[in-house]
Parts: sequence; structure tokens; C-alpha cells
Amino acid sequence: MAADAGQTQTLGQLGLSAQGGAKGGGQGARDLTITGLAVDSRDVRDGFLFAAMPGTRVHVLNATGHCPHMTVPADVVAAMRDHLGEV
Repeated sequence: MAADAGQTQTLGQLGLSAQGGAKGGGQGARDLTITGLAVDSRDVRDGFLFAAMPGTRVHVLNATGHCPHMTVPADVVAAMRDHLGEV
């Protein structure tokens, strides 16, 4: 999931600061322009802020199309059992 509202803000305007990374930390990092937000690392684009949500997991199924429960039902059941076992 990614969000791009057509607005940009800096890390400082969002009340955030960067630590390390390719562009480095420090005062200059607070001036980095953020153009979008992604919670899935596969959606990150240049200028996006990636927010890793603690405690979340992604179950990737080897399936195509919009109905994995029909194309790979055993995989869907296994993923559901795995998830429910964590609850």
C-alpha cells in the first residue's frame, strides 16, 4: 500500500529525523523531501518514506490472478492456519 497525495513535506515538518542510510543522518536529513508513504517495501519509490509496522507479516502465495483460494487452495489454507496459530 502506498500513498501519494500530491503534496510534499520534509522529515522535519513531519516531526521525524533520519538515522544513517544512503543520504546520512544529521541536520540535513531533516530537510529530505517526502513525496509519498509506503508500508510495503515493494511499493517504495524515490522520495517515499517507508514505514515498517511492528508485528506485521506478509504471506506470499505462489499464485496468479484474483482468486488464490481457487487456484492454490491448499496454500491459502496453510497460510490461514499459520496466521491463526499466531493469534
